[in-house]
Amino acid sequence: MKKLAGLSIFIVFLGATVAFAAKPFGAGCDGHGGGRGGGSGMPLALMDNVLDLTDEQRVSLNELYAQHRQERRESNGGKGGNGRRAHQGLWAIDSQDGNYQQHVATLADQAANQARERILLRADLHEQVQALLTPDQREQLRAFHQEMMEEKRARRAQ
Repeated sequence: MKKLAGLSIFIVFLGATVAFAAKPFGAGCDGHGGGRGGGSGMPLALMDNVLDLTDEQRVSLNELYAQHRQERRESNGGKGGNGRRAHQGLWAIDSQDGNYQQHVATLADQAANQARERILLRADLHEQVQALLTPDQREQLRAFHQEMMEEKRARRAQ
């Protein structure tokens, strides 16, 4: 019984150590894993697994993702997701107001501008990530992404 208790404690300790050690490159460090809409692309841990990144690449990518997260927060005004705010804004408009359509159009323009800003930020991140990778890594990443997209389409077709 003492051996079982000791083994259980060891396993818990080992699991906690692994979880703690993985945190710098795990979910949340690159904007992924923190919930819907906060993502910056492929999680760094997955990218590292697929591409076998060098230490320098890992550090640079971690910094890029942190910078991207900050830029996203700033573009969101430090608030929740833009889709949620647009939805709340729609409910705040009185449908009986004589300027209802104008208010809706303004809200739609704001949402479109925010979406454009997200795409531009994401494209900038994509360009910077690609610049850090070797030609072979870029090809591996492209092939991996293609494979994931095909699997996603197959799941949706079911």
